[in-house]
Parts: sequence; C-alpha cells; structure tokens
Amino acid sequence: MIGGDITGLLADLDTLFDPTNPHPLSIATALSFRGLGMFSSDPNNVGDLSFLAEGCSEINGLSLVTGIETVGGYRFDFNGIKETGKQPYEDDPPRDYAVLAHVTSGVLLFDITNRAAPLMVGRIKIPGSIAHITVDRANRLLYVAGRGSGLHVVDFDTVPTLGSFDRDGDGLDDRVLETVALPTLATSPDDPRGTNAPIAILPELGLAFAGGVNQGLRSLAVGGPTLVALAVEAAVPAQPATPTSPAVAAVPAGRQRQITRLAPFGV
Repeated sequence: MIGGDITGLLADLDTLFDPTNPHPLSIATALSFRGLGMFSSDPNNVGDLSFLAEGCSEINGLSLVTGIETVGGYRFDFNGIKETGKQPYEDDPPRDYAVLAHVTSGVLLFDITNRAAPLMVGRIKIPGSIAHITVDRANRLLYVAGRGSGLHVVDFDTVPTLGSFDRDGDGLDDRVLETVALPTLATSPDDPRGTNAPIAILPELGLAFAGGVNQGLRSLAVGGPTLVALAVEAAVPAQPATPTSPAVAAVPAGRQRQITRLAPFGV
C-alpha cells in the first residue's frame, strides 16, 4: 500500500513513538473508503516506510473516514476501579489507540497497541456526519467537528464498546455530552460545509478553535483555565519617614503573587 496504492486515499495521519514497541515509530493513517492504515518508519532511516496492517472501518456498507488522532499509553477503567473508590485506572494497563472520524457512523476507536494487528474496540454514534476529531487527554474528552451540526463534546472516559450506549433511551449516545451549534451556511447536519476543519484545543486555557468551509474561524470557551498566572515584583527601595507617613522598609525583587484578573495585564 506504499506509494501509488494510497494515492487519492490518504485523508489524515498521526504518529506514535514508543521506543519499547517492536515498531517504535509508527504512522496511523485515515484512508478514505478503506479505514485505518498502519505504517512503520525505521528510526535509523525515516525514509524507509513499510506497511504493517489495515483496520476495516466499514459500517452499514460505508468505510469513509476523514480524520484520525492517536493517543498512546491511555487507560480506561476496564476493571471498574472507580466503583470501589480506589484510584481510577491504577490496575488497568496503558494501551495505544487510534481515534477515527467515520463520516456517517461517528467515532471509531481502534486498539493499536499491537501495530500489526489493529482491532476496533469502540464506536460512538454522533448525530449527523463528522469530519475531524481532537483528543483532550487532560480532561478525557473528544472534540468532534460535526460539519453542519457544529461542535460535539464527547466523553472519552467511559469504557469503549461497539454497541449502543443509551441508558436514558432518548435515541442518542449518552457519551455525546454537548453539541455546540455554530453559525454556518450549512443547511443540515450532513451538509459538508460548516465545521469541517480540525479542532485546535488549549485545555490549559479552556479554549477551543473550530471552523471550516464557508464558516470561518470560531473561538469557544470549553472549560476553566488550569494555568496559574504569577507576577514577579520588582524591588521596592526603602522610603524614609515623612511628617505625614512612617518609614517603609525596602522590599527585595523576586516576590511572587498570583494574578486573579487580566486587567491591566494584556491591555
């Protein structure tokens, strides 16, 4: 599948580097109308690419995938540790995953720990069609570009399953936590216009950026910032006493204080 064999098929790609893996430098690809394609690159000769395996993404007769992101060393609570009150995931071995955007069938999750034998282990049905996926590892969320339907916020903490996950019986997958409608020229959730560009997230600032064809760029607040901003104070010289005020001792430079508001910083 190297070279001409994937011409016209390669929609997106991501990499994984793990020096302990038999294939330390791997490339996971989204191959339109085919599914997942796994390749290996020799770290000592990065131009030497070799095909490893293919993961079929055909669902309901369609295999069209348009986006992919990998996440290495990720843990799901397969052993139900959270239910016991113990530290979640501590007994669950880390595994490597490829997350694919299937245009009509939503999010597909492949276990690619064994690079030469990818296995589909999860599916999350998304309303309408989708274009790209971004993983927010820190908050265990997925952000999904939903074309005409906007931006979907999806749980990436629940143990993956290939079956339906609809405990409340409303016909929607419970792992779809929120759908943010964005202004667009798209006329339906399946309209290819709209939110079809990869989503950029800054979890430390609680921001996401989404957009696409005929829509432009949108910024969204998706959570509280996790960064702590500090100001380092300059030295303050000693001030002698005056008839109206007491003497002030010198303050050395380097004292820090937390910034709790932006103004006048950045103004």
